[in-house]
Amino acid sequence: QVAASEVAVQQFREENGLLQGTTSITLSQQQLGDLYARLLAARADTAEKKARVDLLKSVDERGGDVQQLLPDMVNSPMVATLRGQMAAINQRESDLIARYGNGHPLVVNVRAEKRDVERTLGNEIQKLSANVRNEYEISKARADSLENSLREVTGQVGNSNSAVVTLRELERTAEVNRTLFEEFLKKAKI
Repeated sequence: QVAASEVAVQQFREENGLLQGTTSITLSQQQLGDLYARLLAARADTAEKKARVDLLKSVDERGGDVQQLLPDMVNSPMVATLRGQMAAINQRESDLIARYGNGHPLVVNVRAEKRDVERTLGNEIQKLSANVRNEYEISKARADSLENSLREVTGQVGNSNSAVVTLRELERTAEVNRTLFEEFLKKAKI
């Protein structure tokens, strides 16, 4: 009876695609739990990235300085280098204006150099802003994909729930038979 009940459990598992996962849950239940945890993490990541995009958008609409908002921009080596160049150019411009006046050719050259650096800085900020938006889109797509996978697995789990009930019943029968057999062996040894 023990052998027959264990064979029945194994056959039922194979016929219904109920592979044993960790502990006593089926593989589809384990997959569902893993997917749900990954989805929660993806949603949190997406929410954080959306907040950054919204912040960029609101500052752009108000005409504020985006450079000081996000760590990506504050910590960017390129932005830091360009800011350093701007500070040096501003210092040179002040010195040249004090020494020669506004119309001197050296002052005109420094101002042209300053416009070039400002343009480059603006382009870099635009790139970093685009990266923030792209990261949000990628994160959103990842969360959407996980939600679709979760829906698929949920459908599979829903279909296998009745099979799981039958499986649990067969497993209990096998366990009872195993326990009775072990008790019989213990009494036979005495």
